[in-house]
Amino acid sequence: MSDNDDADNSDDLYNWDLQNVIPHFTGALSMFGSAWIMVEVLMDRGKRRMAYHRLLFALSLVHFFSSTFFFASEWAKGDNGWYVQDAGDRDKYCDASGFFIYLGSMTIPPYNASLLIYYYLSVCLSWDEEDIKKRFERYIHIAIISFGITMALIPHFLGLYHPFYFYCFPIGLEDPTGQVTNDDIFLILFYVLVISCTIVMLYCFLSIVCTLRKATAPESRSCCCCTCSCLVRCCRKKNSSSHERIEGHRNGRRERRFKEQQRARVLMTMPFLYMIPFTLTWLVPTFIFMLGTLSFKFGINIFSQRENFISVIYVAIALPLQGFINWVVYMYRRGEEKFSRLNSCSLLSVLKASAELFLRILNLSGMENDNDCILGSGMEYNILDGIDSDDDDDDGSCELYETTPEGTLTDNFVDEDKEANHDFESLDSKDEEDCSGIFT
Repeated sequence: MSDNDDADNSDDLYNWDLQNVIPHFTGALSMFGSAWIMVEVLMDRGKRRMAYHRLLFALSLVHFFSSTFFFASEWAKGDNGWYVQDAGDRDKYCDASGFFIYLGSMTIPPYNASLLIYYYLSVCLSWDEEDIKKRFERYIHIAIISFGITMALIPHFLGLYHPFYFYCFPIGLEDPTGQVTNDDIFLILFYVLVISCTIVMLYCFLSIVCTLRKATAPESRSCCCCTCSCLVRCCRKKNSSSHERIEGHRNGRRERRFKEQQRARVLMTMPFLYMIPFTLTWLVPTFIFMLGTLSFKFGINIFSQRENFISVIYVAIALPLQGFINWVVYMYRRGEEKFSRLNSCSLLSVLKASAELFLRILNLSGMENDNDCILGSGMEYNILDGIDSDDDDDDGSCELYETTPEGTLTDNFVDEDKEANHDFESLDSKDEEDCSGIFT
């Protein structure tokens, strides 16, 4: 090994205490984001009635608890560190920290997957709110919470919670000499859970993309339609009024198609954005933990000292941060809607819109009819016309999800397309009759 490699692998080059300091800041950000979402859902009656927001509330709640212990990690250790050395007992704080952090580890990935399943049920299977509530949501809350609490209590009673990175985690038993005998069963369970939820989320997202692209793909016109179009082009000078009528119809059809694609873009964007924080804060750290476990078990130096330091700092930044990134995604759709309605791009207008966006939380009881409850949800497609409407007498779309149009999402797209094709062919047929004299 060269002298440069020896220098890079020296512990003196790296400030390992950073992994204990960074979670104070990232944990605080996550607590802020999670608390914001919970307050909005609790105070807004329209949001409480929608499965999307109830799932977000549950996800934010478990985030808040785990982020609290990430935030307090180093400060709560005390002078004797994680253990009460003189009594020979495990530190009670380490038990509490391990319980809530492992509870989050067992519930946050499934709730992330549930959020993508919600979009899948809404977009691909066209379930309405009542279907989602009765056939999916009530069972998923019971399953996830009961599973998470059970799996977090077992290591507590077995005495498995011990320091792991900058927090406590169920990593093994402590023998009479104070040494921890590694038992990776709960770590392996965590790995399997995260990877399984990732697969479910990826499947749901790809299904949503395929469904929306299929629904908005323009249908190829038949040979008859092409022939009629040729006849119309031949007759333009003779029957310009018919041509103008058809051109107007084409423009209307293009506008409908553009609107459909905008709706599809909204519904594809939100599931994708919710996958980003999960990937950054759970999937990547899980692979780092897995490589570390393999390195420890088999004595393989997978990471150099420098790479190990970088991975530790990344985990300290990313792992406590998902609650904050979820809040950014949650606010994204609201910011997009707010800024899209600006009449000008002046600094004053942008600052005013930003203030209205963030100060809305101070008057949630008076904002129940401003369409905010449907923004970003899987129901947004069904009532997007209400959002796009400029009617000042609109009494809010938060109640409209109960009376959404019948038919699946694909059916709604295709029915409009069939109707447009029928009208188009009718116009073409009339012009074909008017132009028949040209070819005789």
